[in-house]
Amino acid sequence: MCRLSNTKMRAITQLPTPAEIKESIPLSKSGIQTVLQGRRTVENILTGEDKRFLLVVGPCSIHNTREAFEYAQKLAGITKKVQNRIFVVMRLCGDKPRTGKAWTGFLQDPRMDGSCDIASGWREFRALAIKILDLELSVGCEILDAENYQRIDDLPSYGWIGARNVGGQRERQIASGLSIPTGFKNHPVGGIRTALDAMSVSIHSNIFAAPNDDGVSSRFVTDGNQHSHLILRGMDTGPNYDEKSIETAIKNLGLGEKKLLQRIVVDASHGNSRKNHLTQRSILCNVLEQRLANNQNIVGVMYESYLLDGSQTLDDPQNLKPGISVTDSCDGWERTEETILKMYEMLG
Repeated sequence: MCRLSNTKMRAITQLPTPAEIKESIPLSKSGIQTVLQGRRTVENILTGEDKRFLLVVGPCSIHNTREAFEYAQKLAGITKKVQNRIFVVMRLCGDKPRTGKAWTGFLQDPRMDGSCDIASGWREFRALAIKILDLELSVGCEILDAENYQRIDDLPSYGWIGARNVGGQRERQIASGLSIPTGFKNHPVGGIRTALDAMSVSIHSNIFAAPNDDGVSSRFVTDGNQHSHLILRGMDTGPNYDEKSIETAIKNLGLGEKKLLQRIVVDASHGNSRKNHLTQRSILCNVLEQRLANNQNIVGVMYESYLLDGSQTLDDPQNLKPGISVTDSCDGWERTEETILKMYEMLG
């Protein structure tokens, strides 16, 4: 009989369900408290009940779990020093969006060699996240691949939809049912309009089909995510963290009957930094100055940093330099620590 489906599939291999992954690598009691407290704190920052400033900081993407935990230990230490003015969430991204053929992240390909041992990626990433949560350090991540995210969806306190995916109907629907406050980055070409359209979908109830934690196709009905908010990450034409851009964004959030949350998080990397990590500190200080000039609609920033400055290519995964990002360039720890303490001083 002529085969009509999967004609271009070389192999199909069964993977562990979300329930199996979660049961095999469970959260500790202290980790559960870190997640719950983190989610509640970010929600309160977005609504204005908590006056602290949100800082989502960490590597562009995770590629080495030992190094990532070393970074987390350093970050957990400084978090305690600044916690009365700044609420720190560690950026913990296992997915990497791509416009062409390239490494798509630790969750998909943990060995970075094209072998794509997805089950190992899920397990190792989840184990890393739980170790970080046991440091009483909240984590946040980009929601990119729904299958990947479902294996770790009980761990983050914060999430965001990236610029490449903000226009996708599926992402908007999923965001409406996420258990975490979710940011929507502006599109690099279309500006904030695409993000606002996405938010107008995510704040309402949506219905869609997807596998449940047991891998069974199911009908999901969501409540809507009332903590959906806008992230300004710059555009192909230039940055959009300046006072005029932020004022315009806040005004547009309040237009019409959409009732969108008039809160802004600024991404100091990507289009705003023009991919130059050394400009991030000045961007963060500029945004804080706007906040201190009585613009309480600016509630937080995103900041890419790692152990050492810069980035490196993935030409030879077996001979990578330790402590350096393999995707976007990051500030090293020394500069990161100085920047966080500078922010803390400004907020005093």
